[in-house]
Amino acid sequence: MTALAAFQEGVQLSNSGKYAEAIDFFDRALAASPNDEWTLSNSGYCLFRLGKYRESISRLEHGVELYPKNLVMRANLVSVLDAAGLWYRLIPHLRILCETGDAPTEACFRLAHCLASLGRVSEAIVYYQKGLALDCSDHRKISEYLGMLNYSDQETAATIAQQHFLWGKKFAAPLNEQCFARSWDKDRRLKIAFLSSDLFNHPVCKILVAMLPQLSQASFDVTVFNDSPRRDHWTDRISKAASVIVPTARWPDDQLQQYIEKAKIDILLEINGHSGTKNRLQMLARRVAPIQISFLGYPATTGVPEIDFKITDEYADPPGIADEFYSEKLVRIPAGMFGYTPDVALPAVTKSPCHQRGFVTFGCFNNPVKASPALIATWAAILRSLPDSRLVLKYGQLYQGPIGEVWKDLWYHRFGLLGIPPHRILFKEPDESLADHLRGIAEVDIALDTFPYQGTMTTVDTLCASVPVVSLAGDSYCQRASSAILSKLGFDEFVADSPRRYVETAVRLAETTKELVGIREKIRERLLASNLFRPDLYVHEFEKCLRSLWIDRCGKTNDGC
Repeated sequence: MTALAAFQEGVQLSNSGKYAEAIDFFDRALAASPNDEWTLSNSGYCLFRLGKYRESISRLEHGVELYPKNLVMRANLVSVLDAAGLWYRLIPHLRILCETGDAPTEACFRLAHCLASLGRVSEAIVYYQKGLALDCSDHRKISEYLGMLNYSDQETAATIAQQHFLWGKKFAAPLNEQCFARSWDKDRRLKIAFLSSDLFNHPVCKILVAMLPQLSQASFDVTVFNDSPRRDHWTDRISKAASVIVPTARWPDDQLQQYIEKAKIDILLEINGHSGTKNRLQMLARRVAPIQISFLGYPATTGVPEIDFKITDEYADPPGIADEFYSEKLVRIPAGMFGYTPDVALPAVTKSPCHQRGFVTFGCFNNPVKASPALIATWAAILRSLPDSRLVLKYGQLYQGPIGEVWKDLWYHRFGLLGIPPHRILFKEPDESLADHLRGIAEVDIALDTFPYQGTMTTVDTLCASVPVVSLAGDSYCQRASSAILSKLGFDEFVADSPRRYVETAVRLAETTKELVGIREKIRERLLASNLFRPDLYVHEFEKCLRSLWIDRCGKTNDGC
């Protein structure tokens, strides 16, 4: 059988889904013509369909090297790399497919996601914009783009807000203002609902677990819409705290809307915004409850006009500064952004490790995607100022396995360009429990917050370990979450207003090692005495806030509408 005949037989078998038989004929063809373009492409595809990823990748990479203009073969290589979990190797191939492929929109969005996952935020934004210019019909892609803007050190709070306002209109449904069949009694028991796709081992869920048991059963009937298929012991704890919990992950918007309307929910608090694996902003744009509130889950405006309020505080969103960055009306609770109860006993306050090591160890435990170029330059300036210091990085299991090696190389490269050698950048393995994690945090002397997208629960955990956090305050919640927590606790001396002052603050703390012991003790004292650790106080003000919004809404009714 000739190579051509073997190839043709292989194609017929492949088209019939008989991939194993097809491979036999393609291999015969390759034996006679080892570098035939379409035999390499088709056989690589069959190996992919058979789950033989390593062999498929080897064959397709060889083919792409020989025939770089063969976009079909390159697209097959992208598919098998993705299926094999090697998404970080897609970037050069997706760039070509974005420019010349048959599905440039899909390639642009996939490339944007890969770049974002490696912290290459500015590049990711460019490809999100290219993809949306080609097709803006998928609201999930719009949300991914808007969420990514929060990580950029090239965007101001004002420009981020304007993009949210612009795209928020895409969510709006052409429906008239609804009439709600309600009793507009301002003092009656209210039906409130929380809607989230993060009700598992996630900061949002942990905050809700602390809050919900404190809510007055006499004043509120509480429903929780669990919009995630994931489930763990945190999900079980939420289930016990709510009056009703409804699993809605598989529900389309219409079904959830009908449930909300039938249940006569008075106040709906959405806890995703543009974050998470999914959101219900299109549904909320239809006005499904008399009062709709953005709460906890997203650090910026939704941009959706039908979401009435965002609950925050004066530290995270300063009056007269932050209001213009939201389509929602800001409602500031004096107690703070939230109340929280750690799930474990706090570790004992220990001396700063620098007293034994003889040098200062900085640390960051945030998602490394938040490490903007401006942040890395600032950290490098700190490390250059203190030549014996080290920087410890930790984030879940990210620094394990092949992707962990990719991330480590990225960090080494980025710091190397700024004169910081690899031995000064250290990586910590994940801990099995929160208690171990807090003890691990205590092994650093000073924590460095990310900017412009700050930490929130990461900062709380760090303070639980009695470690000081250096932060750079911006203009809105996303850029002030850590700074707000620190200021609320009376630690304004840890909050900088410029990168230069951020460096000065970190260096000053590092050079006063004798004071670090007293600082750790002061952090523990203030934390335990704060509203942050009193979810009952927070919930009391939260309840007053909801009741006030309801009374105001009752005053605006007209003929029951």
